[in-house]
Amino acid sequence: MKMFIQHILLICLLFTLPVFAFAQQIQVIDINTRVSIPGVTILNESKSRGILTDADGKADLSQLPGRGTLIFRHSSYLEKRMSRKEIQDSNGIVELAENVVQIQEVVVSANRWEQRQEDIPHDIVSISARDIALQNPQTTADMLHQSGEVFVQKSQQGGGSPMLRGFAANSVLLVVDGVRMNNAIYRSGNLQNIINLDANVLEGAEVIFGPGSVMYGSDALGGVIDFHTKSPLLNTGKGLRTEGSAMARYATANREKTAHADVSLGFSKIAALSSITLSDFDDLRAGKQGMENYPAYFLRPDYVERIEGRDVMVLNPDPELQLGSGYEQLNLLQKIRYTPTENTDLLYSFHYSTSSNIPRYDRLTQRSQNNGRTGELRFAEWYYGPQKWMLHSLQANFYKKRRWFEQLRITTAYQQYHESRHSRRQGQDWRENQFEAVDVLTLNADFDKPLPAGTRLFYGAETALNFVNSTAREQNILSGAENAIAPRYGDQGNDTQSFSAYASMQHPINQYLMLNAGARVTYYQLLSRFSNIYYSFPFEEIKLRTAALNGNAGIAYAKEGLRFDLLVSTGFRAPNIDDVSKIFDPAPNTVTVPNPDLQPENSYNAESSIGYEGNRFRASVTAYASLLKNVIVRRPFLFNGQDSLLYQGDQKAVEALVNTGSGRVAGASFNIRYKAAEHLLLSSVLTYTWGEDRDSGERLRHIPPLFGQTSLTYQRKTWSAILQLRYNGKIAWQNLPLEEQSKGNIYAPEGAKAWIVADIRANWKPLDYLEISSGLENITDTHYRTYSSGISAAGRNLYISLRSYL
Repeated sequence: MKMFIQHILLICLLFTLPVFAFAQQIQVIDINTRVSIPGVTILNESKSRGILTDADGKADLSQLPGRGTLIFRHSSYLEKRMSRKEIQDSNGIVELAENVVQIQEVVVSANRWEQRQEDIPHDIVSISARDIALQNPQTTADMLHQSGEVFVQKSQQGGGSPMLRGFAANSVLLVVDGVRMNNAIYRSGNLQNIINLDANVLEGAEVIFGPGSVMYGSDALGGVIDFHTKSPLLNTGKGLRTEGSAMARYATANREKTAHADVSLGFSKIAALSSITLSDFDDLRAGKQGMENYPAYFLRPDYVERIEGRDVMVLNPDPELQLGSGYEQLNLLQKIRYTPTENTDLLYSFHYSTSSNIPRYDRLTQRSQNNGRTGELRFAEWYYGPQKWMLHSLQANFYKKRRWFEQLRITTAYQQYHESRHSRRQGQDWRENQFEAVDVLTLNADFDKPLPAGTRLFYGAETALNFVNSTAREQNILSGAENAIAPRYGDQGNDTQSFSAYASMQHPINQYLMLNAGARVTYYQLLSRFSNIYYSFPFEEIKLRTAALNGNAGIAYAKEGLRFDLLVSTGFRAPNIDDVSKIFDPAPNTVTVPNPDLQPENSYNAESSIGYEGNRFRASVTAYASLLKNVIVRRPFLFNGQDSLLYQGDQKAVEALVNTGSGRVAGASFNIRYKAAEHLLLSSVLTYTWGEDRDSGERLRHIPPLFGQTSLTYQRKTWSAILQLRYNGKIAWQNLPLEEQSKGNIYAPEGAKAWIVADIRANWKPLDYLEISSGLENITDTHYRTYSSGISAAGRNLYISLRSYL
């Protein structure tokens, strides 16, 4: 009834508007995705006057008097000319076709403000709303993987850990709408928190490769992944603006059932956006092909079932079905936008994500002998409890020429994380339960100040506070009796504080050459407190206080299609609570203990890229190298003078995270786009990374194999199709890091295998309000898993989705 009333009001409003006024107010949209395009330049026929579309892709043509043809220009789209009569006949809607060869014009992740990409020396990849719609990812981790630019590891179906330039987990910074997601218990091992963010509400994402410490502080050694979610749309005219969409998707490999809906209601000064997504993922089915030489390679031949009060090994009649990998998830988003004046824009955001229990699949397939490869299954149960994430943020934007700034953004945020781990050894009646709660407060102030001679100054400050509460108990599954046991982190409380300030400058040396330079100073402290109830620690607390000064400098040159970038930078990562105070078992025969002497790790980096861009062709190559100091790695350790410790009923070898002397990382990426015909685009990307611990000569853990993707895209006005090849190289067993060799159950005997798979996808929009998408992934039904992953990827997978627009 509410929607019906809104439509009646809109119809009445439209009939009361004169035709002339309707033609004056226009909106520019993408001809395929129907998404509004901000920043489009609209010129009169003589090109003597021009205006820009606003954030909603709208503009008022009354600011361009005259009767001639209008010219619409945007660097990512083909130029279009329309008469005012043609605009009026199209109801004020101007459709632009994307120039698929051109690079994205505007990025925000490099200096926190919108800039032209050609002015920035950083290697940045933009993932657009159109890319996301065509790929139709199940999760945000899948979205990054399907870009071909980011390597993603998975320990279980409900997760995904991106690797950037040999770094992963707490060395890659995740940012959503200007708020850092990383918290004090983001671990150094593979991390799965990225699925908290709903891929269905993303307007786009940017991946900045290489250290981002100047603009973002600690945790950005490998790079920054900056996500932008949908925002409420204001009405630039009168009355109520109503937009929305609904989507349903089904996939065969895991019997995925996803439903999504969002609606935006906007007046001229206030608007609201609401979104909900529900997903149900069943157990994931792996491929059947490529198994001839390994009858039991990565299969699920058996599992543990509780029968008549005891654990029993049961044969799996369908070994390709990875039993114990399914889960469910709920995502909510609410935003409210208010613009009291033309110079002030306020935005409140609420994100909420929760899941069912998520089975830790790599632990469920771990066995008792030969580094987890042979013998009986170790665990009858191992799962993460519901993973809950809540974010409240308030962002205030001020646009007015002042002495100290022209643009000011203040962002304050509160986040709350709840996660838990639950495990029970086969044949035992006691289940161990660990619970973590994290509260995070952040405050950012970012300033943008244009200076004479085209110079632009960015500066600001950031504060981040983390408070961690860690508890644990064991429970008898027969009697229900409970006992307190050692938690994962310090049992007397844990917290971190970070305070930093930064400044970055952009100065045009001439019309072709841009100089970029910046610096950031950070003060960081950590406190973790322990009792001696569970272990005889040789300390009562771990304290860390440290400061860091980081900087970068680079040039960006662009002339007549030729582009050259050079950048040098430093980065650092301060140890967090998970690094210094954790007690857990990463492998069957080892236990990791706290290390009170852990110090920050630092990196010194250089990168360069060269590229050429023409009307039909674009190619680029980027090479980079990093020297790492005080690298944090897991190594054998002594606890109270002993090299072993009784943990969960087993005597295990002691390890800890320690600082080694130094490490080296180097690599290159290649990117080609070729417009083979009017509607046909060929693109390919290839990434190679190498890295080692200089003291031991051992390969660093998060160095993936050679990987890449080649795509052939065909696009018309109402439909598009894409054929993709995704491929990975191999890593021989003897070249795997020692830490990876301790997890024999996730690798083939010869190591990480090479693989190649093919996908085909298509989108069709028969009506303005209806979009149909379908695809066949892993066409050859190949059985494969990405490096360091504890679960095999989906076998042949057919999906279909229906999306309607309001």
